[in-house]
Formats: sequence, structure tokens, C-alpha cells
Amino acid sequence: MSILRIFPFFFVSIFTSSIALAQNHPTVVEGKIVNGENGDPVEFATVSFLTADDSTLVEGDVTDQRGAFAVEVAPGDYLVKVQFISYKTVFKNVQISGGGRKNIGRIELFEDVEQLAEVVVRGERTRMEASLDKRVYHIGQDLANRGGDAAQILDNLPSVSVDVDGNISLRGSQSVKVLIDGKPSSLAGIDGSSALRQLDGNMIEKVEVIANPSARYEAEGMAGIINIVLKKEQRQGINGTVNLQAGHPVDYGAALNLNYRKNWFNAFGSYSFSYRDVTREGSDFQRFFDEDSSYTTDISREMRRKGLANSFRIGGDIYINENNIITASGVFRISDENGKDDIVYANRDIDHALVSRINRFNDEYEDETSLEYNINYSRVFAGNKEHKLTVDLQYQDNKETEDSEIEIGGEAGLDPLLQQYLNRESEHEYLFQADYVYPFDENNRFETGWRSTVRRIDNSYIVEEEIDGEWTALPRYTNNFVYNEDIHAAYAIYGRKFNRLSLQGGVRAEYTKVETLLRETGQDNQSEYMHVFPSFHATYDLKNEHSIQASYSKRFRRPGFYMLNPFHSYSDSRNIRSGNPNLKPEFTDSYELGYLKNWADGTFYFGAYYRHTTDEFERVETSSGDTIYSMPINLSVENAYGLEANFSREIVSFLNMDGSFNFYRAASEGEHSDGETVIDLRSETLTMSGRLNLQMKIFDGYHAQVNSFYRAPRNTTQGRQKGMYAVDLGVSKDLFDRKATLTLNARNALNTMKWRSETFGKNFYSRSESRWRPPQFSLSFLYRINMTNNERARERRNGPGRENQFDGGNGNENGMEF
Repeated sequence: MSILRIFPFFFVSIFTSSIALAQNHPTVVEGKIVNGENGDPVEFATVSFLTADDSTLVEGDVTDQRGAFAVEVAPGDYLVKVQFISYKTVFKNVQISGGGRKNIGRIELFEDVEQLAEVVVRGERTRMEASLDKRVYHIGQDLANRGGDAAQILDNLPSVSVDVDGNISLRGSQSVKVLIDGKPSSLAGIDGSSALRQLDGNMIEKVEVIANPSARYEAEGMAGIINIVLKKEQRQGINGTVNLQAGHPVDYGAALNLNYRKNWFNAFGSYSFSYRDVTREGSDFQRFFDEDSSYTTDISREMRRKGLANSFRIGGDIYINENNIITASGVFRISDENGKDDIVYANRDIDHALVSRINRFNDEYEDETSLEYNINYSRVFAGNKEHKLTVDLQYQDNKETEDSEIEIGGEAGLDPLLQQYLNRESEHEYLFQADYVYPFDENNRFETGWRSTVRRIDNSYIVEEEIDGEWTALPRYTNNFVYNEDIHAAYAIYGRKFNRLSLQGGVRAEYTKVETLLRETGQDNQSEYMHVFPSFHATYDLKNEHSIQASYSKRFRRPGFYMLNPFHSYSDSRNIRSGNPNLKPEFTDSYELGYLKNWADGTFYFGAYYRHTTDEFERVETSSGDTIYSMPINLSVENAYGLEANFSREIVSFLNMDGSFNFYRAASEGEHSDGETVIDLRSETLTMSGRLNLQMKIFDGYHAQVNSFYRAPRNTTQGRQKGMYAVDLGVSKDLFDRKATLTLNARNALNTMKWRSETFGKNFYSRSESRWRPPQFSLSFLYRINMTNNERARERRNGPGRENQFDGGNGNENGMEF
């Protein structure tokens, strides 16, 4: 309640001060840049205001999709300079007097025939861009990402990691929310971690990493939000890309992205196909302690995964007029996978002598289909392109079926034990979202919005064993789990700029209702809660593109479907993972202070952060006999401190370098009772991770890249995760007058990428190692369809350190910049 009292006074004080200072405002100069031959708007043109006497640059802007610009300047005489690639530069004298707004009308551009014959364009852009509350990573330029999937692309980003199970971490925390085009998406499927491995990386335009989100974003995601933005062009005519790839181990794929724009209509579509067949290896050493003796088990795994996936995406924009746009799109994804696991259990006595050997063969078939429908309405109000309303409607329908046959063989001469399990999941989700932005003037801005999601999941899980020729269900592993989730949220944000100081404060209220039901046992759980989440961002602009940023946000993490579902996995009968229907949400207060420097050819950011988390989620492992069980519980508290640095810079004309460093300390407290004894789960770790990427222009048309990373060891509540490093290599050659690119990649080239961990339980010790990602060699071919001017224009608009104010993938996530 104290927060609710403070924030109204905060907003009132800023609003009052804005009225007092709202005098002698400069004039807002508006206009429109068009093609002189056909009158079409020219998007991404650069408009510069120069002083009339000495041509000193005063202010500038880049035109939007309507060719419009708006620049705030003081009264005086100016020379307006308009530039766009392959067009003749235009100058216009303008005299500005008084305040308010002034429209200087249409300025026509005409193609420069001589320049068109000389211009050679390569679609390269700064790989990292930093803005007020997020960092943006463009995917196209990174050779290591070509031919990869979404999980591999995320694993290549600074401060982001993807573990052996596909779990995504940001700054060492797995509590991160992954969105696609600013919203939850069927492209992430019911099980987002595995589905991202099936999302073709060629469909991805960029990835936004939002470490300390403002109130406009969902409150879920303790460590932050990762937003994957898919490709979609809006240039006139037909444009797009075609990508073909082949790799070893078997990795074949193709992707087509097309866009057609004609005046008031824009159509876009994409299709991707992938077929992968890869074998992975893993091993465990487990020691169990009884009262009088101990025994061990050596476990070796060989896991083969092969599958075919197809993704379709189609949609269109209808430009009702300059200010109103309706977008409709649909996504359909279907995948068919087959997994064969060969697990060998070698049971040994206290002297490590072999007692028995058991083979477990698991043949699994997995089918998944996903449907998604989206409708978006966007309105830009006349007179100010930042005055905007967007409305989104979305529906998802996901289905997934796993059918597995298991054969367990032991001593010679004995019949094998036969088991099977069937796992069916269906998900339906409805989303409604509305966002409204109202700029009072150039220095004051207000945002508000509403978001509602309704989610229904039904999971039928049955494990059977053949007994005397008949299949009999195993009650412990059989049930039907129903998960119902309703979330409603509203937010308000106010921003104010005082000369060099920009302030933004907001508050978000979220109501959550979750119901779970185990049909077989009749056990149900209900939770209903409402919480308020404040946020605050401040930026102070120093001279020469230096700035200091400070932010605070309150976040939380709901226990989701898999964490609450008590029946989760039976792929390894000696290592059972389950959920916990009694899990409570965890809450985090996140603080960050950073320094940002922008150059014409790069960006540097250095910051310190602190997170205080209560009721933190942690998986606890216990043993019963020769089986280890893993279940999430709530710890009492965790405190994490960290330092992070990110940089991107052109060192010399032929060498670009970018990298990141994350150093942090985390300490957690908690305990768990297994009914007999209490397990102390206190832990403290001091660790780091780093990444370095070098991109080189070798010869004309040839480029090479070396991408390396290192993750240091870290302590956990029950053990330790060991360090890991890897090196990726890539080389590319431009073809056909640079309309196409051929790329050769080697991921994990040194075969050093392996996950290793140790766990110390009350009466057991476990050591595991997994080589989940063997060395991967691939050759990809990318052909651009009428993309030459497009990519250069984007490079001009999205230069280093600059991000479109209204660029959130689908137009809803409105970035806060003044």
C-alpha cells in the first residue's frame, strides 16, 4: 500500500513541474518526403536541419513508413537537407518563428542515375544496439547464426545461455520470459524450450534483450524478457530471401521469406522446412549410501533425435489511410520427431564390482501441431506520429502427442520387461491487448494499456507395463492433469524530459487466477492473487553521446504448467523429474545502474545490477532406493549482485569486434523436509561468463568470423556446475553481384561444449556429463530478392545506438525515448 501512496504523488509532482516549465517551447517542424516520379512515400530517408549561416547540424530525423518526419528546433533560419541512398540530395531553406507546430509540406526526391550504377550494397548492420530499456541484436550479420535454430541463436547472445535441457537463462537466472513479436506465440509451443529448437533461425530478424523491463511489459520474468522479432518487410514491390542449408550431422533445411507491398496493401509470408538427425551422448555416476553399505550405478546414454518440421506464416497489412492500419496473420507449425534412447545401467557393489547390467531401450514418437491467429489494429493520430493506439487479438491452439515403447532387459535368459507411455497435451490460449500512447508535448509522455490472457491446458499421461500378457497401468505415473490460468493486467507510465535528464515511472497491476486438477485422484489446487509492480527508468545524457542510466522494477514468476504438473517425465526410470502443485510464485526487486557510450560505428555499455528474490524456485533432488527424484520447491530468499559489460565496435575498416562480460555473485537460503530430515539448501557462488566475436573482411566479397565463449563453474544449492567453453567459426562469400551469400559454418568446432555437474544429496552423490551439441558443420546459401536498397536503408535508420521508438516487433511494445 505504501507504493500505491507514493506513486500518485510522484506523477502529480512531475506533471505539475511540467506545467511550470512548459513555456517557450521550440517549434515542431513536420513534413513528408515522397518519390518525385510516382508520389509514393520514401521511408527511412534522413532529414537534417542545418543552420543557414554555417551549415552546423542542429537536429534530424528519419522518415517513417508514411514518409513523415517531425523535428523540434528553436526559432531561426535553417537549411533542410534530405538524403536517401540512390536519390539526389535535396536542400530547402526554411524560416521558423514562434512556437507550436509548422508543416513545411512535401519534399520530392528523384533517383540519381549515376549513383545507381555505382552503389554496391551489403546488408550489414551493427550487431548490437542499446536504448533506454533494452539491447537489440540483429541476426543477419552474424555468420555463426546462419543455418541455426532459435535456441542456438539465443545461446550466442551476450549474457544468455541455453542448457542441455533447453532451459534459457539470462544473467545466470532461468526466470526469463521469452516472447515472439512481443507476445506469447505458438511458435514456442507448449514446451517452449524444445519448440525453439524447431524454429528456423532464418525467420528471425532480431532479438531484443530487456534486462529490467518497464511497466508496459509483462511482470513475469525475474531476470527479464527476451523478445524474438520475426522478419517482415514493408517496402514497395516484391522483396524477400531464399535460404538453403545442409549440414553434418544431418541437418537439412530451406526457408522462404516474401513480402509484397503495393500502396495501401502489404502481404507477407514465410515457410521453413528442416530435417535433423543427430546423436548425443551422456553419462552419470551415482553412489547411494545405506546404513550399512553403499553401492554405485554407472549410467551411459546414447540419444538419437531425428525429426521433420514445417512452419508456415502468412499475413497482410491494410493501410486504411495514413493513420490507420489493420494487420492479420496466421502461423501453422507441424513437426514429427522420433527419438531412440539406449540407456545402460551398470550396478556395482561397494568394491565397484559389477553386480548387474540393465539395458533400457526407449523408442519415442512425438507429433506436434500449432495454430496461431493474430489481428492487430494500429492508429496514429493526426498531428503527432507518437500519439498512437494499438489493439491486439490472438488465439493459439497447440497439440502435442508423445508415444513411447520401452524395453528393459537384464540378465541373459530372462524375458525383457516391456513398458509404454502415452502423453497427450492440448493447449488453448486467448489474448487481448490494448496500448495507448499520448505525448502531451515533446517533453511529456503518458502511456497506458490493458492485457488479458485465458489459457487452458489438458495433459493426459499414462504409463503401462506388460504383466502376464496384459497391459496394466502404473498408478504412480498415470493421471490426467488440467491447468487453467486467467491473467488480467493494466499499466500506466509517465515520462518527462528535463533538458538532459529523462525520467520514466510506471506501475502495473496484475490479477492471476490458477486452478489445477488431477482427475484420477480428484486433487485440486487453486490460487488467486493480485500484485502491483512499479518500475522506474532514468537517463542523463552527457556530452558526445555519453549517458548514464538507472532503473528499478519489481518482477515476479508464476509457477507454470510444467512446474505444477506432478507427472512430467518417464524417459529415464532412474531419474524422475516432476512438478509441484503446491509451488508458490517468486518475487524479485531488480536494480541497475549503467553507463552507455555511442559512437558512429559502435556501442559500449557497462552496468551493475542487484536482484533480491523471495520464494525462489529451485529443483531439489532426493533419492529412494536406486532412483533420484527431482522436484521444484520454494527457497526463502536469494540475493544476486553482478557487473556486466557489452561492446560493439569497428576496430579498423576490415575488422569488427563485439563482446560481453558478466560477473556475478549469488547467495540463497532455504531448506527442504523429506518427511524425516531437513535438507539445508544454502548456497553461495561467485562466477562469470564472457563472449568475444570477431568479424573480418578478408578479401572483396569474403568475410570470416570467430565466435568464442566461456562460462565459469558455479555452485548450486546441492552441488556444482562445471565450466564450459566453445568456439564457432564461419566464412562467407558474396555471389551474383552481392545479391547472394554462401556461408560455411563450424559450430562447437573444438568439441568442447559439454555440460558437467555434481550433486550431493542426503544419501547419494551424482556426477553427470552430457555432450548435447556435437560439432556441427553446415553450408548455407542465401539469395536476396530485391533487397538491396532495403538493407542499406535499414542500416541508415537502425544505426549504432539508435532504435525505433515504436519498434517492438508488432508495434505494441513502444520503446521510451525522447
